[in-house]
Amino acid sequence: VLLNGFSFYILLSSGLAKNGSGIYLLILAVCDSGNLLFNYAVGVARGQSNEINNWFKGDEWLCRFHGVFVDIFQLYSAWIVVGFTVERCLVVWYPLALRQSKQYRSRIVVTSLGIVFTLFALSKLFLTGFEKDSVFGYTACCSKRLKWDGMAYVGVAFQTWIPTCLVFTFNCIMFYKLRLIKLQRYRLTSQHSRKHTSGENKQSFFTRPSSTTPMLITVSLAYLILVFPLGIVQTIELHWNVRHYLRPIDKTRYVDWMMTKLLLKFIRSFCFCLYQLNFSVNFFLYFASGSQFRLHLLHKLRVWTNCCSSRSVQHHSGKSMILQSQAQSSSAL
Repeated sequence: VLLNGFSFYILLSSGLAKNGSGIYLLILAVCDSGNLLFNYAVGVARGQSNEINNWFKGDEWLCRFHGVFVDIFQLYSAWIVVGFTVERCLVVWYPLALRQSKQYRSRIVVTSLGIVFTLFALSKLFLTGFEKDSVFGYTACCSKRLKWDGMAYVGVAFQTWIPTCLVFTFNCIMFYKLRLIKLQRYRLTSQHSRKHTSGENKQSFFTRPSSTTPMLITVSLAYLILVFPLGIVQTIELHWNVRHYLRPIDKTRYVDWMMTKLLLKFIRSFCFCLYQLNFSVNFFLYFASGSQFRLHLLHKLRVWTNCCSSRSVQHHSGKSMILQSQAQSSSAL
């Protein structure tokens, strides 16, 4: 959470938030912090403390609003990555047509996604059917809401499958276009002198269309690696719990079914830990792939270091002056 807040400060103070990509990254930092607080921290607290869980179970509306906030941050974070990927892909394909009003376009996309998924998450105030078996081990709240088992499939689809498929598809399209740009540049520069070609062809083709393209590639690849396994395990678990459900009539078959169910739950817990890493590693991804982010961060660290050193020097010089004045006064006496 602290690193996400630090990323937010660096993006805002460096001026990177003034372009279209910076707006996506600002909102992503806020959503990641919200996920870690409302989803992970509250879940761990409810799983480790019966008193806190009973507090939630005693207030139904508290349970409802907790589910709403968890859904908002999860969906918003996933689809911000989708919007960022689609925006960069379109800019790579149509750089001249989409160069203008990037900030205005990004604000419209971010605001539209926020409104749509906030309204979608508010359905948890009236619908239930997806808080049956938490990875944190706490019992679900007893609710009087309308139960709809299909909501679990909708949640898995919009949180994992649809975003990951879109991110993968648009990344492949962008890679194809970047490859074409590299080949065209090679053909053009091969007609010039050897000095000219050696000066231009050594640069990576990733950095030529935009300075934010490496950052996008790093963030989207990390998203695919950390989120896609959770979608697969959740889908298998839903299929097993619904299609292969067995009542405890035949004890042998029921025990086998329950053991498989628990194994899938443990695998889902492990994939959920990987999923939570998706909200924690963006600062390191920005530092590793974003040259402007890295330069401004190092500049801020130098400024803070100089301020601290100057304050310490002033403090020591003030002490020495006081000692000198005391010595002079004592010698005068």
